[in-house]
Amino acid sequence: MSSSMRRRFFVDALSEVDFVERVIDAGLDEDQIVVEYVEPDGVGEMIAVSFSTLLDKDEVERALRAKLEDAGFNTYSYDEWLAVDCGDES
Repeated sequence: MSSSMRRRFFVDALSEVDFVERVIDAGLDEDQIVVEYVEPDGVGEMIAVSFSTLLDKDEVERALRAKLEDAGFNTYSYDEWLAVDCGDES
């Protein structure tokens, strides 16, 4: 799948990757979802959720984030994470 069909958002790294995977049913053969620990640009450790889809990426991201937030996770786009990490919350 091309990179233009990929999207990534982040989850607080206060839990385990496998719990995030269970909440969003990631890791199944037919899924195009990858959950992993990352430290982008020195921002600090977080859990990245990357997915590929031919569907509307905004809709898919909203659905995945809503599922995680309903389970008690804080989720962020990359720009949101930078604002929170830098203390720039408005």
